[in-house]
Amino acid sequence: MIEVTYPYTGEVIATVPKASLDDVRRAYRIARDYQPTLTHYERYKILMRAGEIIASRLDEISRTITLESGLCRKDSLYEVGRASDVLLFAANQALVDDGQVFRTAIPDLAACAGGCFVFRRRWRTRRFWSSLGRHAEAAARTIRARRGTANRP
Repeated sequence: MIEVTYPYTGEVIATVPKASLDDVRRAYRIARDYQPTLTHYERYKILMRAGEIIASRLDEISRTITLESGLCRKDSLYEVGRASDVLLFAANQALVDDGQVFRTAIPDLAACAGGCFVFRRRWRTRRFWSSLGRHAEAAARTIRARRGTANRP
């Protein structure tokens, strides 16, 4: 078990299980071998429900974040609301047509030169992965060109 402490007093506020190396390897293996079978609408319903649950437990989750991280309540409330919003956005995107490319508005990713792009496609075919590789290479070339390092890999 891992003890979770409040950073300002050192008080133990919770304990969480600690995964073994075998647990981690098993989780990676399961994730790697998983073949999705959900429909667009089933994904939408799952993501909407998750967003609604987080929104309904806003205060409880915010208090937990504050205790674990020492973040002030105002900021932890914002983070919980943001998490709910992201899930609701993802739910709606599950119903949108395939093959979209859009610029992110996530501040953590905005540090990429020229912004970061998210590539979304539903069918994971060999053609898709080949296409994704070409898009990623083109994006990397664009970023290097903007940084003035176009000839470097």
